Amino acid sequence: MKSRIKALLIFSFFLVANEMQAAEATCFISGIHYYLIAVLCAFGILILFSYRRIKQQNRIIAEQGEEIKSSKIISDSVFGNIHSFILLIDKNFIVQRTNYYTLSSIEDRGEKKKVGNLLMCVNALSSRGCGSSSLCPDCPIRRAITTAFEEKRDFSNLNVSLNLSISHTETIQFDALITGSYLILDKQEYLLLTIFDITQQNKIKEKAEKINAQFNITFNTLPLAIAICDKEGSINEANSYYIETMGLTNENTIRNINIFNNPCIPDLIKNKMKLGEYVSEEVTYDFQELNRSGYFKSTHLNRQYFRLIIDYIRDRNGQIEKCILTWVNNTLIHNTLKQSKNIMNMFTFASSASKIGFSSVNMLKDDSIVTPEYLINLGEEENTNIKNIINQYSHIHPEDRHELLLYTKRVLQEKNSNFTFDRDIRVTDKSGDWKWVRQVFIQKTFDPENKSIEILGMNIDITRQKETEEKLRKAQQQAENSDKLKSVFLSNMSHEIRTPLNAIVGFSRLLAEADTEEEKHSYIDIIDNNNQLLLQLISDILDLSKIEANTLEFLYSNVNINSLFRDIEQITRMKAGETNPIEIIFEPGLPNCFIFTERNRLSQVINNFLTNALKFTKEGSIRFGYKKLEKGLYFYVSDTGEGIPKEKHSQMFERFVKLDKFKTGTGLGLAICKSIVVKLGGEIGVDSEPGKGSTFWFTLPVEPTELPENDNAENETSAVNKEPDTNNEKFISNNDPRTKHTLLIAEDMEDNYKLYEILLSKKYNLLHAWNGQEALELFVDHQPDAILMDIRMPILDGYGATEAIRQISPDIPIIGVTAFAFTEDKEKILSSGFNMYITKPIIPKILSEALTSIGI
Repeated sequence: MKSRIKALLIFSFFLVANEMQAAEATCFISGIHYYLIAVLCAFGILILFSYRRIKQQNRIIAEQGEEIKSSKIISDSVFGNIHSFILLIDKNFIVQRTNYYTLSSIEDRGEKKKVGNLLMCVNALSSRGCGSSSLCPDCPIRRAITTAFEEKRDFSNLNVSLNLSISHTETIQFDALITGSYLILDKQEYLLLTIFDITQQNKIKEKAEKINAQFNITFNTLPLAIAICDKEGSINEANSYYIETMGLTNENTIRNINIFNNPCIPDLIKNKMKLGEYVSEEVTYDFQELNRSGYFKSTHLNRQYFRLIIDYIRDRNGQIEKCILTWVNNTLIHNTLKQSKNIMNMFTFASSASKIGFSSVNMLKDDSIVTPEYLINLGEEENTNIKNIINQYSHIHPEDRHELLLYTKRVLQEKNSNFTFDRDIRVTDKSGDWKWVRQVFIQKTFDPENKSIEILGMNIDITRQKETEEKLRKAQQQAENSDKLKSVFLSNMSHEIRTPLNAIVGFSRLLAEADTEEEKHSYIDIIDNNNQLLLQLISDILDLSKIEANTLEFLYSNVNINSLFRDIEQITRMKAGETNPIEIIFEPGLPNCFIFTERNRLSQVINNFLTNALKFTKEGSIRFGYKKLEKGLYFYVSDTGEGIPKEKHSQMFERFVKLDKFKTGTGLGLAICKSIVVKLGGEIGVDSEPGKGSTFWFTLPVEPTELPENDNAENETSAVNKEPDTNNEKFISNNDPRTKHTLLIAEDMEDNYKLYEILLSKKYNLLHAWNGQEALELFVDHQPDAILMDIRMPILDGYGATEAIRQISPDIPIIGVTAFAFTEDKEKILSSGFNMYITKPIIPKILSEALTSIGI
């Protein structure tokens, strides 16, 4: 300004000098007049230029005020319409601005609160405030905020679980996804926190992982780039997605970008922008061309496809102030469809892949976008007109239909950006069955004057999720019932264990005081029966533990069913007793029947059925056998007992269930039978009526074969039933009663050896080894005629001792003695050099038969 004034003064004096030279005859007084006139002219010009400068500054101030006003409009719009908590905090964690009160419907009293106090954090409320608790230093939100201020940077995707107080006595767990944007406003540092409530999302994720994965893939692979430019097309603001999507390396690059210079945007779109028309068009970005043209420098070199959406911010007079441009990257969809599908096909593909339906419907125009999946989820055909559906919802449950129609009516009458519909509805499918669908609506635009009331819709079939929730509910109920049953089971178990123990202990003492042999034999029979009952109880518990641990092993072999069942028939008759009036009858279904199955488990199931039948049948008969089916065999045990009410049939094969608490048993037998049959690939069930008896049955998917009678189909023969082979040199053939055989007993428990001594010392010369190493030494020194070898011993166990002895003498008879009663344990014993085995507890009769079978 000073330079302009100086130039004007010089110019004025130059004019005066010329005038004076031109009129030399003029008097001195006239020269003075000219001088004064020139000075006044210069002063007037100075005032004129000063006025124009002041007016220009006032215009700039007015424009800046409008920009500030526009920024405030954007800020208020964000704070008022976003459906997540937004907190603007300073370095002292004090919330300067938030939409928390609006979204939570809590009165804003104008207090400045710290983050923890505002969100009602349990730790903050239980101490002097946010930051005062001893747990605050470990708070992930506090650490993230502190780091953001220290490093002056943003953070995102912070997953946290907050314990929030909703009353004086009640707290809730709040799962949140938090992002923070570092800001400097008026030379002050702030952090803009966005808190997304993902509590419900996490719950759904736990219940329906697969559905959530499909949903997340659909939406998380649709990046959204946003930029704001002025009406001249100069971009002055863009989000990080835009920088990433466009392959820009420097955020400052956007300051030099003018959208109207973009060679990849058609002139038609540019003209619509200049006219302020809404744009939603497909554009192709050739990044090589963009780099060549100098529009910007991108790291991308390929061609990408976007849907470009353009909307506007206008002033009070309707004039464009800002243009908002949104790029939706459709490159993946275009490549998948070989760049030959439009945006509708993209949504169709995404919708079909995720089973999520999308719709965009203008209620006042024939302008709709609907994916086929959306219509299918509503129970309609793919080509149905969406307008007809909205007015009827004929496949929706009447209760849900009423709510949908009410929403449609309201959305046509009032403008409300927060007016949404979000609920689970029931829909009938083509088969007439009901399915569950999650339906969401939101009002996008409300402009009836321009015939534009647009509703966005999304739905997803959540039938599986509902079924999963129902299964979880039933599982929870079942678990609670199971806990109750276990308590009852433990009580019953205590009773069941104490009952035989009481008899064993009591009659053992009476046995010592018995006077007659008949009385002693009676006591011994009682003790033996209770021993068997206690052993069966322990066996059931061990089987149950194997089933729960999924370690119950099955060893398959060819089984002669007729032979097995005849043995079971004889054993059951013996168990019932000679005086029992019940007939026990085996009914073979085929003359010869061999199947490939697990012999011991099959026998276990049949024996359990027969044992139960004996308990509940007082007269009549018990018939068991098998029948040939089209695919497999049908096994059954039928009795003429009490029968079972139909409402209790479903409980029969559950664990810890006893229909008659006065009958002996643990309530585990049928549950174990069910697990065995299922493992064998079959089905199990019961047919019964009160007073008409019961039939317990199961099927096996096996194909029976007829083998010759002398075919050695069953190779699992009980050790106590083996006959001595007198032609085998390893068996001792000297049965001279005047000669005592020497028997080596390897046993580490003194009480167990005492039992051997009482039972065997009169007939054999006994050698006692306390462990496997000592048994090996005694064998070398004394060369006994046979060995009873305990499996589990210190220093060297029975397996190691037997292996060492077999290297010295492959023929010495060795009988394994084990407390392990499972099939796999027995198989291991027989394959480890033992001739046979017997199981603890030692039963004198079985021990005698085992020794006799090896010829001593």
